[in-house]
Amino acid sequence: MNCGQCIVTVELKTSMEKNMGLEYTDEKWATHIDNVRIQILKEEIDYYKTLIESQDCGHIHTTISFLESRIENLLGGEKVWPFKK
Repeated sequence: MNCGQCIVTVELKTSMEKNMGLEYTDEKWATHIDNVRIQILKEEIDYYKTLIESQDCGHIHTTISFLESRIENLLGGEKVWPFKK
């Protein structure tokens, strides 16, 4: 991505936010995005829980555990592998 593309992206985002009444600072925007991620992950966990049967579902339990760890990370938990970024 060259510098010109960065400017267009930022200007477009800012214009769209103003048109929608969403004038976020970078910190508020990041918090908003994390809240959306958390909500989606919670919905996914609820869905995966409906798939659990009496046997052969270890992969589903692993997925649920991983997503719960990701939610904790997004809520400010310790930044350890694989959530260091």
